Amino acid sequence: MTSNLRQRVYVACPSAQAKSHLASFFDAHRMSDGVIRLALRVPLLSAAGDELALERDVIASLEPLPKGANEALQGTRIQWKPNGRSFPAFEGTLVAEHDEQYSSFILTLSGSYVPPFGVAGAAFDAVLGNRFAEATAHQLLRDIAESIEKDYRACEAFKSKEREIEAAKTLATQSGSRAG
Repeated sequence: MTSNLRQRVYVACPSAQAKSHLASFFDAHRMSDGVIRLALRVPLLSAAGDELALERDVIASLEPLPKGANEALQGTRIQWKPNGRSFPAFEGTLVAEHDEQYSSFILTLSGSYVPPFGVAGAAFDAVLGNRFAEATAHQLLRDIAESIEKDYRACEAFKSKEREIEAAKTLATQSGSRAG
């Protein structure tokens, strides 16, 4: 039995920069052998109210989607397989789309998975497992968004510093030419 999921988050980064920052995220998770390793986390709460998480590494593969006539900026076919049997394999798409604001874009993960453990897994998925899968997908998107936003802020800070240096050089050159 196949289950579907779809989650989306808003990313505080201009849509014009979505493609390069997404590439940076996946490059940062690429191992020396070329494999992309992602840590998937299922957020949980303990009886004491502490936030816990069940975490599992997965091996992901990416393939760019052909650019269509839709509003997608960047579309990628994404698949992953867990290191172990307790997480399902996933097959779907990760799409960056324009937001109404210049300063952000929408990142959507959608696809399907087959719950592990056969009939028992399908029963668990129907009752609770799908909520775990949705929460895991949302957490992955949040992790990607936070990484992109941090990368974007660092790039903007660097560009701002470069502009300040250029302005100071220009001012110094202008002051020097006036003095002579």
